[in-house]
Amino acid sequence: ASYTHSVSQGAGVIGEVMNNLGLKKAILNFTCINGFYALEFATRYPGRVQGLILGQTPCFDDMMAWGKRVMPLLLRVPVIGQIFTYLMRWRFARDWFKYALPKGSAISEWQIKATKNLTHGGCNCLGTLVQHMEWSKKPNFQFTNVPVILLWGASDRTHRKTKSDSLLADFPDVKVEVLDQAGHFPNLEAPERICDLVDKLNRR
Repeated sequence: ASYTHSVSQGAGVIGEVMNNLGLKKAILNFTCINGFYALEFATRYPGRVQGLILGQTPCFDDMMAWGKRVMPLLLRVPVIGQIFTYLMRWRFARDWFKYALPKGSAISEWQIKATKNLTHGGCNCLGTLVQHMEWSKKPNFQFTNVPVILLWGASDRTHRKTKSDSLLADFPDVKVEVLDQAGHFPNLEAPERICDLVDKLNRR
């Protein structure tokens, strides 16, 4: 109950997972708002990060603007947002992929996996996540010597008004790679490209 999906807590979870797995250093691959968890972890512990591979993660201000455009207003109201998320969990699992994936995608495969996860104990915490991000102050991400690669799915209609390179405002050295045929999940839609990038980062 005390976990609020804050950037600080998200970074802490990354550290706990790495510690439990006995990993001193890792390549972090996170997408969308979750990319901020990876950026915060790299800010705290740059020596533990071999590199960051982000997907659909714009700068903080653009992410907040995206949330206001895309997320239903009720999600942003405490308690009501949590109830709304729970009641709509099956619809969210069904409808989200219609807009997040490229037109013509086999969305049924994604829908089946999402509903299966919910059936087996998965939890949709979107309301809490959206609320905390709206209340948060802009994080101060600062680190050096950690390469950051941003994959941007150009066919993600939820982000059609978001600039693919806005993260450059905070990290001028970010390498932005636009994937025309990918949507909101470039890490899952383009696994071969992810493997190539991981291999390159490992050879640093």
